[in-house]
Amino acid sequence: MKKILALLLALLLVAGLAACGGGDNEPDPTPAPAAETPAEPADVEEDDDEEERVYRIGVSMPPILNDFHAVMYREIQDAIAAAPANFEFEVVGAVDANDQVNVLEVFYDMDLDGVVISPFDGNIIAPIAEQIYQSGVPTVIINRMIDTDQFRAFVAGDNPGGGRNAADFIGEYLDGEGYVFVMEMNSGTPISNDRSNAFLEQVEANWPGLTIIGTADSGNTREGGFEQMTNALSAHPRIDAVFGHCEMAGLGMVAAIEAAGRDDVQLTTAFGGSLFIVEEFDNDPDFLLRASMSYLPVMGASAINAIMDILNGVDVPRYAIDEPLVLTAANLAEWRGWAF
Repeated sequence: MKKILALLLALLLVAGLAACGGGDNEPDPTPAPAAETPAEPADVEEDDDEEERVYRIGVSMPPILNDFHAVMYREIQDAIAAAPANFEFEVVGAVDANDQVNVLEVFYDMDLDGVVISPFDGNIIAPIAEQIYQSGVPTVIINRMIDTDQFRAFVAGDNPGGGRNAADFIGEYLDGEGYVFVMEMNSGTPISNDRSNAFLEQVEANWPGLTIIGTADSGNTREGGFEQMTNALSAHPRIDAVFGHCEMAGLGMVAAIEAAGRDDVQLTTAFGGSLFIVEEFDNDPDFLLRASMSYLPVMGASAINAIMDILNGVDVPRYAIDEPLVLTAANLAEWRGWAF
């Protein structure tokens, strides 16, 4: 029988959190596509009386601080529930980045057959993740890249593609000219670098009339967005657009812009696809956070299936990247049903 050790202490934070931050009620997201059954193991010569090999897999989860991670965790649970009986899973959550390192150190000592990691901070966990992989244990990384190329597979949404989409959206909205402020989430981490670097490269290549006037780190909270946007508005008399990384921080940025009475800011963007953004567009189609770059949070199930396929001897792509989407009030009907 499969055993699932659910020590996800951080799930206590899920209730009341929205994508990248807070909210009064946990949303009821539309279920993602059902997990596919992994391929059958390759034929192995064995005695008729020999029992089927049991594979033990550790799954390391980050703190569940937003609805995207909550839905991704649900998809992981569903995929584990549908897994063949010879796969056993130990799912362990972390309260912060250092705690996730501790979890992975325990996994390293457990002589597991495979490890799945959803990183909180891809820089901090990179050394232990690399150590696990180099010990001969295949690893699958979910959603956020780690600061090493030592892993078997990476399953994620297209963060660089979202950055490029945001550059094109802002460039078209401003008719190719304007002053843009960049509001990052967890600056210096791989996911932040993926989004910002692709955005800046796309601006340089396609939108030479856009001028990047500053960068700050709002984190993924409304308070962080409000504080950092207030500082940016004080420092810059003109800001035409803000390229942001997080919808919850985006709400704080919009509140700061409105509190300052700044009508020079024509739009902000973010990453997400949350139910509370659907509600904002329903209430005000001209909401200042005019677009969110997103992808479905189904990579959790994909990662579970990938590690099972790897252990079954199936050839799995090293990179499996979901296409990025641009969510706006104009195409609300198309994505309302799967907002999380």
